[in-house]
Amino acid sequence: RVGYAGGWVPHPSYELVLGGETGHAESVQVDFDPRAISYRQLLDVFWKCHDPTQVDAQGDDVGTQYRSVIFLRGPEQRMLA
Repeated sequence: RVGYAGGWVPHPSYELVLGGETGHAESVQVDFDPRAISYRQLLDVFWKCHDPTQVDAQGDDVGTQYRSVIFLRGPEQRMLA
């Protein structure tokens, strides 16, 4: 699933998020089967495609909604991320 996460405006539109006033980050929810691929393997792919050194940007996309963030579930994912 794709959408926005981490902000304070319920059900924001693209235009609201683009304006930088909602506190949201563009996000993708990845559901996975750990018997097929591990969380560590997912992170390896993520870090190969993502540059966390670009503040509030990814490539040509600029704005607070493009900041680096990982929403995780539980202490094990936190430790690996």
